[in-house]
Amino acid sequence: MFSQVAVPERVAKVLTFPERVTPHNIDRLKLAVLNGHDVHPGANYVISANSGFKKYVKFGDRSEHAERLRIGDTVERHVVDGEYVVPMTRFAYNTNFFSWYQALSYLIASPVCTR
Repeated sequence: MFSQVAVPERVAKVLTFPERVTPHNIDRLKLAVLNGHDVHPGANYVISANSGFKKYVKFGDRSEHAERLRIGDTVERHVVDGEYVVPMTRFAYNTNFFSWYQALSYLIASPVCTR
């Protein structure tokens, strides 16, 4: 049985994990917001704890989004190595056999997996 599978970087940028901002992870999440949607590991959305407003970091000033990040906000960040993701049918040949995958985000420059 597989313990980890390779997830292309392009897919890892689309699969996001909502992570609440705490004093322990605020610096890492600010860096993810600064990286934005196009650099892995980055973030796609910031959800304000006060208003619930969901901001797409592709638009606007990313440094401003990162600076305004507060404890309690939620950042939808890219999946990273070692995280569990629910398999999608195009990744699984037999969904009864593969129940969960640990994501390995590889930089795929060609059809051959390189790192």
